Amino acid sequence: MRTKRTAGWVYENIRYDNNEEVDFWSTHFDSQRSSGESKYEVFTHMVSNGEWPFPPVIVEAAFAATIGAPTSIGKPYHLIEGTHRVSYLRRMIQLGLASKDRSVSLIEVT
Repeated sequence: MRTKRTAGWVYENIRYDNNEEVDFWSTHFDSQRSSGESKYEVFTHMVSNGEWPFPPVIVEAAFAATIGAPTSIGKPYHLIEGTHRVSYLRRMIQLGLASKDRSVSLIEVT
């Protein structure tokens, strides 16, 4: 199901395996930004528009547990697909390039 949440909600609630914050592409974002030139479409779209070009996919951890997900998934929401996009958005918030109040689309498995 396609849903809307705030960037702040994404920042606070979406995690990855072992409940890890989705920050592992932050250095990639920084290197793309400092180079002054990027051909990576996700980066250029997000910097120009303040949001992703297509929504990441998430699942609520409690629901995922009922269908056999391992206990190591992120909580309260696990990121299924979209590590670059969520990492980039988190980094943009940290750098003041995106507002936590901005509305973003997500695909939520229900």
